[in-house]
Amino acid sequence: AAAASAGATKQDSIKRLQRKAASSPASSTSSLETATPAPAATPVPEVTEDEKKVKVRLYMESECPACQKVTTEVVKMVLQAPGMKDIMDFKLVPFGNAQVVKNGVSYNQTSALSQMVSGGQGELASVSFVCQHGPTECEGNAWESCIQHLHPDTDISFPVLDCIESRTCAEGEHPPACSGPPGEVAPGCISEHGSGVVSLDSVRACVNGPMASRLLLVNALETNSLSPPKEWVPWITLDGVHPPGSPTRIFLLGRQVCEAYAKKNLNSTLTN
Repeated sequence: AAAASAGATKQDSIKRLQRKAASSPASSTSSLETATPAPAATPVPEVTEDEKKVKVRLYMESECPACQKVTTEVVKMVLQAPGMKDIMDFKLVPFGNAQVVKNGVSYNQTSALSQMVSGGQGELASVSFVCQHGPTECEGNAWESCIQHLHPDTDISFPVLDCIESRTCAEGEHPPACSGPPGEVAPGCISEHGSGVVSLDSVRACVNGPMASRLLLVNALETNSLSPPKEWVPWITLDGVHPPGSPTRIFLLGRQVCEAYAKKNLNSTLTN
């Protein structure tokens, strides 16, 4: 009898284990069905065509011989090459080795320049500029800055800028080898190459008004914010980075822009 009772108890234990095992998958399935779903992936913002472009900045000054050569030969050739305007956002930054002067004190600290940029009319009235090649260069920097400010589209502005740089007497030059200082040649360049869109009156009002000082202060701040600092002019950056190597590498600008565009957009494609 004792043996029969022990056998029955063992069989009951086995049956309980079997029932528990049979119920486990259902319990597991139930837990999976009621689990909190993983959060949806955050969509990656779509990159616009303008964001895909390489930002090309040429830091220069209007009466610098090397700046003229790079602008009228290298940059002009690159912008005229098929498809290049579609992959680059180009802008001159006319300031170079100039100095910002306020109340007889020269400033190049970015903090001080930033305060001047955000200042009002009174702040601008007390600011002047001293340029490497003299007052006519400062005037030329103002003309070129105002033209770009009023017409940021390079299809409109660059032909005028190219004309000014081509005709201006650079350091050590005199007519008839050149036409004169930038402020004197600019009106003719606007008339001949402004496509009927660039208004001489509007540009002149900008040059002679407070806007010119503000634009030159912005150029000064951008130039003095370069990291690492510029070592010479013309100084070029692609998306804020100066290509390594000697100054003559600037003549490879077209190749550098293409390589930067390919690298930038390959990374963007992989990220998306």
